[in-house]
Amino acid sequence: MTVETGVDVADPALHLRAQQSQPRMRAVFAILVQREAESLLPGAVPNVDRLGAQLQSAVNIILGRRGAAKLLLGTVMVV
Repeated sequence: MTVETGVDVADPALHLRAQQSQPRMRAVFAILVQREAESLLPGAVPNVDRLGAQLQSAVNIILGRRGAAKLLLGTVMVV
């Protein structure tokens, strides 16, 4: 499964922290996407709402503030 993501941070001070936390976010995102992919039955559609909520929660934890950054989901593709 491939997922395109981005993080929108409005606070300039928090933006630097988000940039510095990119490797950590990518690692956690990879784990969460892998778990979602492993739970899929053949031919099933991924639960994008659940995945988005899990990724947003990870962003909140990593940045230390709930709602300070918005997760942006692009393409979610199962191959």
